[in-house]
Amino acid sequence: MIHEPTIQPTPSSPNTGDDEPTIPRIPAQHVQTSSTECPLQVRSNRAFTVSIDQQGIVNLDVPGRDALILGPEEAFDLLDFLFTHRNLLASRSGDIAERQAETQKECK
Repeated sequence: MIHEPTIQPTPSSPNTGDDEPTIPRIPAQHVQTSSTECPLQVRSNRAFTVSIDQQGIVNLDVPGRDALILGPEEAFDLLDFLFTHRNLLASRSGDIAERQAETQKECK
């Protein structure tokens, strides 16, 4: 006689009352919070600080938020996306710079 394994539902609450440790079904990814490599380049402005190291790890720090750390593949995908929309970004950035220049002239 063949016995099929019994499937027991996993409670959604971590407080199950038993003393056995719970093994997560999806293992957490351990992400380095800061690169051990020295950054090759760092760029800062009032909105963020971004750095890249020799391994291609990109660290994006935004004040008041957790750091975003991208591996080389994710960073390249973001770069590709931004490069695709570079004309839009250049146009909007130029518009903002013109308005700021006009505002500064009016204040003088």
